[in-house]
Amino acid sequence: FTEPLYSRALFESTAAAAMILEYSTAEMDCVILKSNQRATELLHWGTPTVADSPSWRDTSATSVLYNKRLVRDLFVQLEDDDHRFFDRSTSSKSTAAVHSKRLKVGQQSALLWLSATFTYLGQSVHDRPLFTLMATDITPTVQLEQKVDESRRIMEAQHSFFAKLVHELRTPLTGLLGGVDLLHKTSLTTEQVELLKTMQLCGDSLSLLISNVLDLSKLDRNQIVLAQQPLDLIECIEHTLDIVSSQAAEKRIELLYEAIDLASWPELHGDPLRIRQVLLNLLS
Repeated sequence: FTEPLYSRALFESTAAAAMILEYSTAEMDCVILKSNQRATELLHWGTPTVADSPSWRDTSATSVLYNKRLVRDLFVQLEDDDHRFFDRSTSSKSTAAVHSKRLKVGQQSALLWLSATFTYLGQSVHDRPLFTLMATDITPTVQLEQKVDESRRIMEAQHSFFAKLVHELRTPLTGLLGGVDLLHKTSLTTEQVELLKTMQLCGDSLSLLISNVLDLSKLDRNQIVLAQQPLDLIECIEHTLDIVSSQAAEKRIELLYEAIDLASWPELHGDPLRIRQVLLNLLS
């Protein structure tokens, strides 16, 4: 394989790790014929033998070292689709054939990810296909993608946990509130009615708390949906005060609110559950 001087200069000056590979179709393996300085630096290989100019590395004299490195770290990662690209390019002899792939080099403690592009170049003096391999370091990008994926897996696990927890809590609570509702339909004294009303409000408050737990996971997943329906603001305020009234009485705190005349207001729309949540958090 021969090349003009300007090709050598271009090959050496490129910012990517560049190599010229001779591919063996029978053995499905490659020999690195030439590499630039960036390939040596990026892949931490030893300095190759220097052929006819200081800026042009001929690795044929060190092919054993390079082949061991490459087969172990790079070409063992090639799959059937990759080898089919080599075979198709060889058959068609099309210099427009380009194939891209992500490759990794090194151990887990010092793993290097590369974005590699193979391009058919021609035939060698041994009538074997030649390819250029241009590789750039994309390790920071891959590490960021891995962190995003890990965060997504953690969020999915949290959401699954919260969903199961809410289900387990709601089942007995539903039974409790159902029992309170049935008791309301029996003959009760005035005092018992008030006690049941308190139980009902406490049950509603607990149900609201359980919904809050689920909402925390929904917030992380951007799944909170606010209802838009006719809203009785005074009713929201009074219901919220009823929930905390017993706690306020125990602490000798008097709860008062001043009703606003809403007659001149346009009809209000909103999510009464969310408004009660906000009011309950403020009162707590």
